[in-house]
Amino acid sequence: MSIIKDLERKEAFTQASAIALPYTKESIFRMGVRDFRPKALQFLVASGVVGTTEAGKYYLKEKKVGVLKSEEPG
Repeated sequence: MSIIKDLERKEAFTQASAIALPYTKESIFRMGVRDFRPKALQFLVASGVVGTTEAGKYYLKEKKVGVLKSEEPG
C-alpha cells in the first residue's frame, strides 16, 4: 500500500502526471536490507492497478484503486 500512497500523494493519476519511483530497481547498496517494493510494484503493474509510461514512470489507474480501498479492512 505504500506504493499506492506514494502515487496518490504525488497525484499521479494519468500518464501525463506519472512519476518516477526511486525504488523501481534493486540497488546493490541496500544489501542486507530487504526491500520488497520493486516486486510489489511489478505485481501492481501486472494486476492493472498501476500503469506505466514509455519513459518508465508510474501512475495509478483510478478505477482499480477504488476496488482495492473497498477491500481494505477498517
